Amino acid sequence: NKGLTDDERVEFLLLGLEAGGTLLDVEGDLYHKEPNELTFDPEAVAKQEALIKKIHDMGGEVLISTHIHDFFDEEKTVKIALEQKRRGADVVKIVNFARTEEELMANLNIIHRLKKELDGTPFLYLANGAECRLIRQIGARLGVCMYLCVQNYVEVSSKEQPLLRSMKIARDNMME
Repeated sequence: NKGLTDDERVEFLLLGLEAGGTLLDVEGDLYHKEPNELTFDPEAVAKQEALIKKIHDMGGEVLISTHIHDFFDEEKTVKIALEQKRRGADVVKIVNFARTEEELMANLNIIHRLKKELDGTPFLYLANGAECRLIRQIGARLGVCMYLCVQNYVEVSSKEQPLLRSMKIARDNMME
């Protein structure tokens, strides 16, 4: 994405849909960059909503993603989730932070709250930071719609994403 305009990035998203993709990631600050990746700029929001309609009209689904670069409490996080849903997200995605055990426990509560507040809308809720791994490992058991894993680690891999083989073992053990 480096060096591309938002419109150029959208062209690649739509090309992916035309090539057989089904779920497109529309960043919450598309058309108006914000530090925590969710814009409320009216013009940008209108353009996002038009894009989401176009994706839906083409038979695709939309995941709206917001990566928070700090810890957001339950109220702020739920507000983001509900705004993503209002814009037309088929899947809500929020990445919060969990640097401490207290933030980890708050994130577990946030998952529980999102499950209730989103009323059936699938959501992908993750965390980054020193205490993020548990959220990524058990989130799907608590209501998060999917795991994000990597097959193996390479130089550009996020070490916060668990290995697929490790997650399969953890998931299988939780299902017994």
